[in-house]
Amino acid sequence: MAEHGAYLDPIDAKPLGDKARGAARIWIAIGVIGLVAAFVVSLISEGNLFSRHMQFAYLTGFAFVLSIALGALILLILTHLFRAGWVVVVRRPIESIANTLPLLLILFLPILGMVLSGNGELYPWAVSAHHWEEKLGAGGHATADQPEIITVANQSEQTAEADSESHGEHYYPPEMMLAKRPYLNPMFFVVRWVVFFAIWLLAARFYWRSSTKQDETGDHTLTNRMEGLSPINTLAFALTITFASFDLLMSLDPVWFSTMFGVYYFTGAFLSAVSFIIIMIMMFKKLGVLVSVNKEHMHDLGKLLFAFVFFWGYIAFSQYMLIWYANLPEETAWYKLHGITQVPSEMTGWTYVGLILLFGQLLIPFAGLLSRHIKRNFALLTFWAVFLMVMHYIDIWWIIMPMYDSHHVNLGIMEIGTGVGMFALMVGMTLRNFARYNAVPTKDPRLHDSLGFHNI
Repeated sequence: MAEHGAYLDPIDAKPLGDKARGAARIWIAIGVIGLVAAFVVSLISEGNLFSRHMQFAYLTGFAFVLSIALGALILLILTHLFRAGWVVVVRRPIESIANTLPLLLILFLPILGMVLSGNGELYPWAVSAHHWEEKLGAGGHATADQPEIITVANQSEQTAEADSESHGEHYYPPEMMLAKRPYLNPMFFVVRWVVFFAIWLLAARFYWRSSTKQDETGDHTLTNRMEGLSPINTLAFALTITFASFDLLMSLDPVWFSTMFGVYYFTGAFLSAVSFIIIMIMMFKKLGVLVSVNKEHMHDLGKLLFAFVFFWGYIAFSQYMLIWYANLPEETAWYKLHGITQVPSEMTGWTYVGLILLFGQLLIPFAGLLSRHIKRNFALLTFWAVFLMVMHYIDIWWIIMPMYDSHHVNLGIMEIGTGVGMFALMVGMTLRNFARYNAVPTKDPRLHDSLGFHNI
């Protein structure tokens, strides 16, 4: 509900300007240093700038920051879809985050290069069809010295010990790889991602330009346009993030599949986006703007954070339960590879990472965010936002890195450098975007409702 007498602080009615640009340069420098450090370590330790280890570490960092931008984009779309009045004073940070997607397009290019190289080190399906035809003609037998054709399904007990020396563990049936070839091939991958980024960039740019143009013209029909296009944008987003998660993460093992995986990635994306929005709002407040954002607005962001902590746990459990009770080897093997097994002798370091996620991304923050008072305390809410941001990175890392080495937990300079580097670049670009326009959408017709918003 809204109160009468609400007003916009004059400092929020103008751009932040040079102060934000200076902070942006610092964060961008940190990002560049982090990425350079990761590549240098890869070159020194592996003899290659883009070693196999580095490819998996780079993908982890990219999938992490992409999820933040996409989570901000869908939150932006949904607030227009539901005509949410309370969100207006915090909308500019959301728009600024969603419009880091051009940066992510640039960061995606190395992954595109990995796929088009055809070596299959990151994505086994990216090798030529001739490779699988030869394997099929030879009887479909693979050896442990060919890690590009080792995956998570159909391991025989006789080869378990030999395979444990390689980074992979199991065997890709050539007939299955050939059957999936019409979808899982490099050129169609490129086409899909051109479509994905085109839709995301156009949507983010549309809301950004409409909102900032309204600051200049005061044209309320722009609000109607943004709301009117939100239903189709919601549908387009749901489809693109689902298939993007299949391509980016699930296809690391082209034998495994889960109909819940797209929702799982979306849930983590939304959770991380809300966390990042809270962090950025507090950063902007430290820079002297968003004075109009008060406890009521942070309380609602805290409620979203709490809701998606629970929702993430629900989706994660639902995916595991469906696979566990069906007990199909081609499905359960993925969890075994990630250390989630009931056999003590098959537990690995990844088992403990899974437990960290259970407690760190569900049980502990669920209890920590339960109180209304915590959601209304800026310092405590920021703590939980940072905590959950770290947990989300661990979640993405746990999904990806066992596909590189399921026996050892790898968390070194390459993983930390790419994760911190890309995150810092995203912070820097968010600051640059935010610095260009008014801190608050000053001509939005629901601004008064947002300024006077009060939680019941």
